[in-house]
Amino acid sequence: MRVLDGLEEVYRQDDSAQIRIGKSRDTTANKVRFCMSGEVIQTKQAAPLPTQFSLFAWQTREKEAEEQRRVLLQRIADLESDERLEREDIISFSLAQLNGVYSWFISASRNQFKQEEANLLQLNILEEQVSARIKLYEAELEEREEQLKEAARRAWKEEMLQRKELEEELARRAEWKKAQEKRLSAALTFIVVQEKDARRELEAEEPVDFVRLVEKEKEDRVAAEKAAYEAWLATPEGIAFEEENKKKEKKREKLRKQREAEQKRIIAACRHGPGGSSVFAGDNPADKCFSCGFIWDEESSLYIPVNVAGKRKSSALLLSIAEKKGT
Repeated sequence: MRVLDGLEEVYRQDDSAQIRIGKSRDTTANKVRFCMSGEVIQTKQAAPLPTQFSLFAWQTREKEAEEQRRVLLQRIADLESDERLEREDIISFSLAQLNGVYSWFISASRNQFKQEEANLLQLNILEEQVSARIKLYEAELEEREEQLKEAARRAWKEEMLQRKELEEELARRAEWKKAQEKRLSAALTFIVVQEKDARRELEAEEPVDFVRLVEKEKEDRVAAEKAAYEAWLATPEGIAFEEENKKKEKKREKLRKQREAEQKRIIAACRHGPGGSSVFAGDNPADKCFSCGFIWDEESSLYIPVNVAGKRKSSALLLSIAEKKGT
């Protein structure tokens, strides 16, 4: 509670002076100031000399002012006492509130500490579980890695063993091939020598039958070559050579069929003859059709694109020019 909210002034006037009772605020601190007797004396000196009646009246009013000043001071003291009591009540209430807040804070802190401790315990349990799972996973991973390494080592050993067996097999085949080649060379040499000896004998004995002998020699050579070829075909190299020839023959047959189908397609696709027929069909087929872009090639006996035929002619012309310059 505030003692004074503002300035309170009491003015009293009489014939000789004016008494002012009030309160003002000092610049350094809040203080209560009242008009002292010095101010009244100055007022008396400034006023004209009073008469006996006015002096009595002034004294009477002075006494009343002193009484009012005393009453005002008493009221101010009562107000300050009330303010002090109320301030003490406010301080006591504030301390009680502060104590309650402090007690609540301590209780809340303890509860929070217990909650955090429980959470920390759960976190520790979770960390232990995660650590156990990580260790188990690492153990499984190490075991799996060891199994993979063992499998890789076994596969590497098997591969090295297979490679060694393959090298030995290739070495055996190479030796066998050299032996067969030597045997074949010896057989051919023997056959050639026998043929030469037989030819000499026949030429010496029967010069008239030279033609017959030559034919007989050719037949024997063909038979010997056939026997040698058949013997060679029985070898792995001969079998592989025969299979390669069959594959090539199949490819040639397939290519021939493709060419025939392509030629049939070219002939059937042409529609630039009379009545929308093909110029490449009929009894007198044409050699070329520039609308279709194909021309008959004498070398391959096929219908080929015009640009390919032009390139061939250009190449042949350049080759002939080069030959003429060279001659």
